[in-house]
Amino acid sequence: MLHIRVHIIISILITAFFAGCSAGKSKEDDHGLHAAAAARYGYDFDLIPNSAGDFMLCVKKEKPRAGIQPLSFFVYSTQDDSVVYERDVENGTVEWLDESRLLIHLIPGNVSGDEKPDAFREIYDLITRTLSR
Repeated sequence: MLHIRVHIIISILITAFFAGCSAGKSKEDDHGLHAAAAARYGYDFDLIPNSAGDFMLCVKKEKPRAGIQPLSFFVYSTQDDSVVYERDVENGTVEWLDESRLLIHLIPGNVSGDEKPDAFREIYDLITRTLSR
C-alpha cells in the first residue's frame, strides 16, 4: 500500500514539473508583451497575432471623438521579446496585410477629390522596416 502511494506522489510531482517547464516560456513572453502594452495603453488594448505567431499587433482601444478615430499601436516580436514598431496616427485604422506587413488606413479630414485611393493607405514591412504607399 505504501509503495502505491509513493508511486502516485512521484507521478504527480513529475507531471507538475513537466507542465511547469512547458508553460514557463509562454508565461514569460506574455508577461513582456502585457507589460509593454500596459505601460503604453493601460488595460484598454487589443492583441492581434499575425498568421505565423511571431509578431503581435497591440492596438489601443480608443473611442471616436467628433468624427476622429485616434490610432495608437505597436508591434511586438514574440521571438525577440521586444517592440519592433510603434506609431500614433491622428485618424486611422491598422490591420495585418500578411505575415510581416501592416496595412494602415489613414482617414483624411478634407478630401479635394483628386487624391488617388492609395494616398490614404500605407504599408509597413516589419522585415525590411520600410513604409510605402
